[in-house]
Formats: sequence, C-alpha cells, structure tokens
Amino acid sequence: MFVIEKLASIIVPVYNVEQYLERCLQSLVNQTYANIEIILVDDGSTDKCPEICERWAVNDRRIKVIHKQNAGLGYARNTGIDYAVGEYLFFIDSDDYIALDTVEKIMKIAERTNAEIIQFGSFDVDKNNIIKSRNIPNMKNEIYRGKEILDIILPNMIATDLQGTKMHLPLNACSKAFSHSLILRTGWRFVSERKFISEDHYSLLCLMNDVQSFAIISEAFYYYCENQNSLSRTFRSDRYEQYKKLYNACKEKCDELGYNQKVKDRLAYLHMNYVIWVLHGYIVSNLSIKNKKLALNKIINDNDLQLIIRQIDIKKEKFTKRLLYFAIKQRWTNAIYLLLQIRYGRGK
Repeated sequence: MFVIEKLASIIVPVYNVEQYLERCLQSLVNQTYANIEIILVDDGSTDKCPEICERWAVNDRRIKVIHKQNAGLGYARNTGIDYAVGEYLFFIDSDDYIALDTVEKIMKIAERTNAEIIQFGSFDVDKNNIIKSRNIPNMKNEIYRGKEILDIILPNMIATDLQGTKMHLPLNACSKAFSHSLILRTGWRFVSERKFISEDHYSLLCLMNDVQSFAIISEAFYYYCENQNSLSRTFRSDRYEQYKKLYNACKEKCDELGYNQKVKDRLAYLHMNYVIWVLHGYIVSNLSIKNKKLALNKIINDNDLQLIIRQIDIKKEKFTKRLLYFAIKQRWTNAIYLLLQIRYGRGK
C-alpha cells in the first residue's frame, strides 16, 4: 500500500558561514526522506551566503529562502517557524550537518509514538573533520509521558545526575525534532541570544512545562562542527555576567512555572560548568598572568557564586573537579589557576 510521507520542515538560520553552508545543504537535500522543506533564513549575511542560498533554491524546489535584517540566531529560527508547514520541525545550524538518514529515522519514531519532542544523539567534530566524541542518549525507555518529563527528562537535560552519569540529553534545539502541533498549541518561540546567552537553555526551559510526550532514539545523527568564529567560542570579558544573568532568569522561570526542586538543583550544576568554562577562557586568553589572576579573583569573590557553589555536593564530583570546587569555595586564586591548567591545558 502506498503511504504518503508526512512533511518535515528543516529550519536553517544562515549568517556569514559561506565556508560551511554547502556542506550543510548537501546533507539536507540528500536526505533519504524526500518529503521535506528546507527553510533557509538568511539573517543579513554580508558574505556570499545569500547568493549560495538562492543558487541552491533554483536547483531544488524544496528550498525556501528568506532574507531578513540581522537579528540573531533565536529570531532567525522564529522566522523559520513562522514559514514552516511541516508536521515536525528540525533546527539545523548552518555550520553543522546531519546524517543522510536523520529525517527518515526520526519520522518513523514520530509515526509510531506521536511524541511532541524526539531526542537524538550527536557527534563532536573538530576543525579537521575528525569525530572527537559521540553522544548517545542514555535512557531506559523510548517514550516518556506526563509527569515523567519534569521528573526525569528535564533535570537530565539541564545537567548530569549527582552521581555523574551522563544521559546525553542536551538542553539544545539542534538534537531534537519538534511536533509542529506542540509549537502551535503553545505559541512557543526562541528568546534572542542577545537577551540571554545560551538562548536554547532558557527557551527550552520555558517549553518543557507544556510537553506531554518525549521520545528518545539512541542513535547519533547530528554533527556539531568546530567553528572558531562562532560566538560561543569567542573570548569575551562579560561572559561571567552573562551566564549569571542566564542563571537568575532560569531560576525565576522555574519558580514561575512551579518546577520541582530537582530541576532547580540541576541549574546550580549547569551554572558551575559554565563558570569553569569562563575561568578556563581567561587561562587560555592573551591576557597577562597578572590580569588573568585578577579576573579569576573577581569572579570567585562574587557573593552570588559563593551561594550557588554551596548548593553543590562536591563530594560526589570527580577528584580534580572536587579540588577545583573546593578551591573556588575557599577563594584560592592561585590554586584555581593551576588546577585549570592541569585539567584543560595551558593554552597558547
């Protein structure tokens, strides 16, 4: 019997990624699942991306190109949502790519489970296109419903459990497919990364309260590619304040939505991971050693940080991280500097 495939929408924000865009588009147009629309949202690119998008659209009717004034990744995704008509939506960053059977396998899961969100795994790829790691969702069940989503799924999306078990359920949009009916029912949209750094985290935190079913496929399809020009990899002196702002906003949203204590506790672990990443950023920066230590000292003496780290049971952390957390609690700048060099390398 002939079965009509449901339409899937792939939304791709595009901004100044001419060296990566064609690789991404190759992975989309060659999907084994043919009934797709590819929505390219050119977010005011100043390189050759607009021309590349238009050229590919001429050769493939499934591609729609939208040119808009630059407003950032979150709003570009929202523009894609406004134009999408598929039953499931995928969000792919234009400097990444996906396996050729991604949509086919996800739509089969969707057909069987009718889940509102479907989570899949990913690969981390370095600048030489070598896979550094594979991240496969590590959950017992294929489908979670109702109360299980806030009790089990959301806490593990925010941070690993307190025993350090990695569930590989990242709090991001790219490794998930979203039911269009969920988005229509909730009116959900992404917040701008110009408002909150790591806009995925805040946006998904807002959405999860309304999700009624969440499916998981233990396969990796998404290839996160190292891009030294991406904003997330750029060293900025305001990173700590930006993550502090994000933490406070997420905490307020949890209170507003009535999320359980487990969810709130995991936010502290997520925030501390960001803090360590920020501290490491100073270590590998081009600042003088004196200025690096001054920056570290300012952060670890922040009273809000000291309150947050006291929510964490450091006894359950691995040895090096336990030492690092202890040094932060004691405000030992020199020890933190040394431990970060040992843990992550000295940089250049």
